[in-house]
Amino acid sequence: MPETEQRPISARLVVSDGCVHCKNTLTILQGFVDQGLIGKPEIINLTRQPELAEEMGVRSVPWLQLDDLIFEGAHTTSELRTWIDRIHKGNYGPGYIGELLESGRLPLARRWLSDNPVHWQALVSLAADTQTPITTRIGIGALFEENEGKEVLQNLVNNLAELCRNPSARIRADGCFFLSLTRNPEARPVLEHCLHDSDSTVREIAEEGLDKLRPLPN
Repeated sequence: MPETEQRPISARLVVSDGCVHCKNTLTILQGFVDQGLIGKPEIINLTRQPELAEEMGVRSVPWLQLDDLIFEGAHTTSELRTWIDRIHKGNYGPGYIGELLESGRLPLARRWLSDNPVHWQALVSLAADTQTPITTRIGIGALFEENEGKEVLQNLVNNLAELCRNPSARIRADGCFFLSLTRNPEARPVLEHCLHDSDSTVREIAEEGLDKLRPLPN
């Protein structure tokens, strides 16, 4: 699709007086506006509205939001243009949250998923990829454990079941563990099937998972 036919992406920039990187980011955004890549950005100055920092979860400036993606600190024109292109193409969730987790920004990943629960599927996609770095896998595990038994996980049973059919035993083991965290009885048949897996670790985690499918105490 030609750039002229792309919808302008919404943009919000949080700045503060005296912030050099904020000025640079604003210049970059103006260039994107001139190219028709984004709409006119909403500018929020924390020097004049400091109460918005906590409300918006802003911990440092510049703080930039492009559609539903959040970027903290300074970013180059090339970096931001790459994300604009990804937004236009769709399915940017795995790449975005993968980058957050790999760089240790778990709090931002947690907030983003809370605000955009539809992107939990991105975590499943990352978990299914054998190339996903170990640091990212640790972050995925932490997010699943934090949400044990919650509706957002209960709705992922069918997606997580696909992990249990992955050729990689490590990924099948992760799938069994994540299924147990859903606390959804619909996960039981999948875990029962995994009791006969060729890998002993998968069988062990599946057995432990079946024990966890009892409802959480009130």
